[in-house]
Amino acid sequence: MEKIFIDENINILTGNDAEKALEQMNDKKYLSDNNGIIQVSKKRWESAQKAEKKHWLAKGTSSIDDRNIYHSNQFHNYSSLKKAKFSHALEIGSGPFTNLRIIGTKCKIEKCTLLDPLITEYLNHPYCSYNENHLVLDKKPRISKILKKVSPTLFSYLKTNFFSRIQIDQLISLPLEEADLTKPYDLVVMINVIEHCYDINKVFNNILKVTPKGSYFIFEDKLYDQEKIKKEISTNYDAAHPLKVDKSVIENFLNKNFKPVYKNVKTNRTEFQNQVIIWDDIYYIGKRDS
Repeated sequence: MEKIFIDENINILTGNDAEKALEQMNDKKYLSDNNGIIQVSKKRWESAQKAEKKHWLAKGTSSIDDRNIYHSNQFHNYSSLKKAKFSHALEIGSGPFTNLRIIGTKCKIEKCTLLDPLITEYLNHPYCSYNENHLVLDKKPRISKILKKVSPTLFSYLKTNFFSRIQIDQLISLPLEEADLTKPYDLVVMINVIEHCYDINKVFNNILKVTPKGSYFIFEDKLYDQEKIKKEISTNYDAAHPLKVDKSVIENFLNKNFKPVYKNVKTNRTEFQNQVIIWDDIYYIGKRDS
């Protein structure tokens, strides 16, 4: 298998260049005995944040969606939440676009809090879906995606004058591990976030602190396997994605604390740098029952 090394500036090295870089920098020291990579140093995480910032605020300023539409499709357009009402939603790792902009068109959400370490900088992204006061909902995201490309001026006019909105309660510019969240949320959204964190135990503990019994948790992430992780970190390094958590850790957390309302495990296949990559994603909506 060809070696791949992606640094914090999103430079991609392959072959001998990648092999040399991997000798100097890799994630082998973070691998646990059975649970994958569940914790990394703050320095390693800060490197990941530099890569994330570079991706969205330097190379990705023309981007208008972070697979949010794709994720919505895998959740069957959040149909299991149709007509539900929530007083306060929290999205963890919202990015510049959010998943709540789509979820909020399927159910009633009175206000929301967005948490992301880079959130104050994402406000400067040309297609950010929120400001300090409101999150703009996107009832027809596919049409919006086309319109943004074809006529950004018209899209901005329609967005400002006709799109529904959710009041922003807080924008929190911190990793979840360090956020002192004191308010309860009856809806928590965490989609494609774990790989961007630095301590899965702190992440899961903080989720439990803010989800009272009866609250809903919308979750998506990769289901890694310990043995595959061992092989992957020997041949690959991706600065932007430090954590690789074994599926048993995720499944135990969900099964212990939530009753499933919706669950879909999807096997994916793609090619990158002449490599075929296969992995499973879990799409899960659960109701807190403990």
